[in-house]
Amino acid sequence: MYNQLNQFQETEIDSTKKQLESLYDSFEISQWRFLL
Repeated sequence: MYNQLNQFQETEIDSTKKQLESLYDSFEISQWRFLL
């Protein structure tokens, strides 16, 4: 049970990290577009 919960938290954190990374990526791209 505890192991399952731990695994769930890890996947949650992982997907959140991926979302943040893609957000950051698109933000970076728009920044560059603005500069150019």
